[in-house]
Amino acid sequence: EQQQRTTAGGAPQAPAPAVLCGGHSHWIHSCGWSVDGERVVSGGWDKHVNVWDVNTLQLLHQFRGHTKRIRCCRFGPECGSNLVLSAGSDKTARLWDCRVAKEVCCIKNVDSKDVESCAFSQDLRFIAGAGGDGVVRLYSMQFLHNSTGTTAEQRGNAVTELRAHTKAINTCVFTPDNTALLSASSDGTVCYWLYEDLIGDKVMEASRVFSDNSRSGVRRVTVSRDNTQFVTASFDRIVRIWDLQSNWPLNTDGAVEPKRICRREQHEETGKPDTSNHSDNNSNTTVCSHIVTTSKQATQDENRTEEEEEQPNPLNRGTKRKQPDQKSPAHGPAHTYSGHTGWCFSCDISPSNRLVVSGAGNPDYGLRLWDLEQETCVLQLAGNKDHVPDCAFSPDGMYLLNTATGHTLELWHLPTCCPQYFPQ
Repeated sequence: EQQQRTTAGGAPQAPAPAVLCGGHSHWIHSCGWSVDGERVVSGGWDKHVNVWDVNTLQLLHQFRGHTKRIRCCRFGPECGSNLVLSAGSDKTARLWDCRVAKEVCCIKNVDSKDVESCAFSQDLRFIAGAGGDGVVRLYSMQFLHNSTGTTAEQRGNAVTELRAHTKAINTCVFTPDNTALLSASSDGTVCYWLYEDLIGDKVMEASRVFSDNSRSGVRRVTVSRDNTQFVTASFDRIVRIWDLQSNWPLNTDGAVEPKRICRREQHEETGKPDTSNHSDNNSNTTVCSHIVTTSKQATQDENRTEEEEEQPNPLNRGTKRKQPDQKSPAHGPAHTYSGHTGWCFSCDISPSNRLVVSGAGNPDYGLRLWDLEQETCVLQLAGNKDHVPDCAFSPDGMYLLNTATGHTLELWHLPTCCPQYFPQ
């Protein structure tokens, strides 16, 4: 008979989870659910993409094709539920079809460095990829089938490039209602891109830039199923909840974060998006509409003293930071959860919006479940003895999946772990 234990921090510890093992020979970096909750996908350093049956805990498919570590893998949306997307350090994103158990498409040169994240749009119109060079690239799904019906290959001709971040992008994700794309970066910001701008012939700009003013990198962003809020996990060991319904996001110090605008470049002769390198080899300058940032300037900006803060910011030349009305509350994070002693690598919010899960690294190791309203840790899942780079609630909210020690996946039955949230 399983009984809950108590950790040193006072939070109860859950019973042992079910384990999915035998499919990987190295560290698992990413995992995710199918839309029906019947299958999960995993990928990692052994270069394999595995698809599992949740009910039997058996391996259904093993896809091979990546030549370096896999950093992200995701199932397709409802209209493409048998598709799997993976991306990694070989600078490619690969599309797999579970119905025929083979690779459908390989997109090359998605990033000039490692591809850290990939995502499907909910209407299956676009694939998004992002990584070390700080650019989100969108690809049209029209390349899936060519005229001969054989495997198609795309060599990195992005439909659209979204340039706003000054450092590597760790996560990109479309909202469940497909109204926007969010990108989270090591520059400490989350950019919010409207989907209607992505599909139109407009000047591309991030309609919102969320920042907690901590200058700590954001490792993961996940949007709630009702599209009202999103959760971030950061390298400062803090998990934050953000409100998507507020009119404008404010920093916690009450200052508005200026909008960072980037333009979709086009070749003068072809009229197609310009996918060439926009960085100057000497100064590594990233040019946006009204913000020009160099790596040297960014480093100096991070190291400024309090006295230097009073001087005008060269990165915001020509843009004054608007001070909010004294009567208006600041729209910073709605909730913050602190308690991890290691970097926060992963997070998710339950379908009911009652629970938040976060995974951390050394020396914390393991998962924590948080009550969204009470802002307290209600359960610590401490069977893991390694970093937790990914975790996710099942579509029905009954299970929790996470990467684990020993090249395995852990599957937690939440009504058993925390029955107070699942009344009979």
